[in-house]
Amino acid sequence: MTRRKPKPPSLDTRIRVVMAERGVRSITALSKLLRDIGVDISVPQLGRMIDGKTQYLRIDVLAGLVIVLDCRVGDLFSD
Repeated sequence: MTRRKPKPPSLDTRIRVVMAERGVRSITALSKLLRDIGVDISVPQLGRMIDGKTQYLRIDVLAGLVIVLDCRVGDLFSD
């Protein structure tokens, strides 16, 4: 009998909602805002993170999101 490896829990993000509330219309625009403060992340990688299709979050990106979106960490995730 083969045991299945449990799937890691996913985080439901509200990043797109916060982006819309702040007038950030695209992932490309968000990536530019992050790059402007020294946070380097590719557009595809940022998109996967926003859509919850990645298995990890980089702390520097999370901190950058809080800065450029002028929000708290908890604002970026669903309860």
